[in-house]
Amino acid sequence: MIEALKAGQLQFPLTSGILIETYRMRNDDHRRLIAEVQARLSQGRVFRNRDFLIRHEILRFFEQDDPSSISQIPPLWWMSRHFLEAFVDFQTAISEMGLEAHQVKGLLADPILALFDWVASAPSDEREMAIGHWEREAGRLISQFDERRSRLKDESFSMQKRVYATTLAIEEQDRIISVCLGSGRDWNQLTENGPKILKDIIQYVSTYQAEIALACSIERLGRQIQLNDLRDMSSYVAVLPNSDVIIGEKLFVNLARQGGLGKRFGCELHTDLSSLKPFL
Repeated sequence: MIEALKAGQLQFPLTSGILIETYRMRNDDHRRLIAEVQARLSQGRVFRNRDFLIRHEILRFFEQDDPSSISQIPPLWWMSRHFLEAFVDFQTAISEMGLEAHQVKGLLADPILALFDWVASAPSDEREMAIGHWEREAGRLISQFDERRSRLKDESFSMQKRVYATTLAIEEQDRIISVCLGSGRDWNQLTENGPKILKDIIQYVSTYQAEIALACSIERLGRQIQLNDLRDMSSYVAVLPNSDVIIGEKLFVNLARQGGLGKRFGCELHTDLSSLKPFL
């Protein structure tokens, strides 16, 4: 895979979920080993954060009738060479972390080393604080999943997806309006046709569609939802619309297959690493 990577045949960008999973490992030696493999294969590349992906896809929705605008979008717009952008945009990360000029320069100069250092060498107190924050947020989402599952347990899968999509449209209104106004769109376009536009955006944005299908599939599992379920879901939501191949554990590969997401996004779904051989 390293040789194929050097030859430009393959790319292995990481997701925030993968980074968090490695960051959480308490065995320092194991974490450093996994971080080295990930840094080498990814070359510091990551899938951009959920906010960036959604905002960009909403913008494409508003510009879909303007071919000149869409043609200017880089083919790998969803990928970044700076691992921090798996979580937030680069400037926000610099501000929130209080990084000094020489630290920013180091991040930009060697993204591969920067990714490795962050995962492998972060002090234990910093790691515990970050992990605690993530787990609290994930716990809040699990509570929402459990409440919705209980309320809709007698409904069909299609109805569950419709309810989730409706809830998502309400929750995402501020983001959608922000993108609309930021792109110079006419405010009246949104106020006069708001419900239809919201529905169309939810159906158009790939990140929303992947999230709806996987979230509803998770809620139908006959067991308690785990933190790892949310971490894996976040990775698949980012990767499915933007990748050629996913190789993963059986559970989420099967959920993606059952939801028709591989066909929808033109992404091959496998559970065996040897499936990469045809690409090498």
